[in-house]
Amino acid sequence: MAGLFDKISTFIGATKVEDYEDEGYVEDDYYDEAEEEEQPSRGRSRQGGKQNITALPSATKQKLIIYKPVSYEDADTAIDQLKSRRPVIVNIVELISTSIETAQRVHDYLEGAAYALNGRLLRIEEGIYVLAPSNYSIGGDSSKEQ
Repeated sequence: MAGLFDKISTFIGATKVEDYEDEGYVEDDYYDEAEEEEQPSRGRSRQGGKQNITALPSATKQKLIIYKPVSYEDADTAIDQLKSRRPVIVNIVELISTSIETAQRVHDYLEGAAYALNGRLLRIEEGIYVLAPSNYSIGGDSSKEQ
């Protein structure tokens, strides 16, 4: 009966571990630390404490476009820039001197486009405006805003 009990204990894994612990194990008398290579750490270095974070310049520089429309149809170019979220300085001084009606139509067209695209049309001087998208903040005298 003891043989059956030993077989079942061995099958279940309830045998003494001490019996099998040293079997087939050849102990090396030396340990060579030179064989072990340190892997470079992939994480952040903790030695430096806080790391300095520096803002990098953006890959593309922002442009401010100055545009002089000659006719009503030319105003589309300024509005395309507004769609691309770039500010535009629109100079319609010469257009006012040639045709006040066309200049008024261009102004109204720019004002409507600025409203539709959540932008702003700011008057700088007579016939000079800044057409700015919503992501631009323009400071100064807001009483000149049209």
